[in-house]
Amino acid sequence: MVNLVIMRHGEAEPLSSQDSQRQLTARGQHEVNQMALWLQQHYAAFDWIWASPYLRTCQTAELMLAKQAPFS
Repeated sequence: MVNLVIMRHGEAEPLSSQDSQRQLTARGQHEVNQMALWLQQHYAAFDWIWASPYLRTCQTAELMLAKQAPFS
């Protein structure tokens, strides 16, 4: 069975001249950590994580990976 999880990045800074460089806010980081903990309880570690090159999506992916249970 294949599980596909689609998740949007956490809350990001307000719009700026370079949308691709907007970072997660403290609230956005908290949102991602909460979702990562929930996913950790309901799914095994992810085989793949795809993210756009935008800073906020890369930060989201990094936080998600940090919460994944280590392989046994």
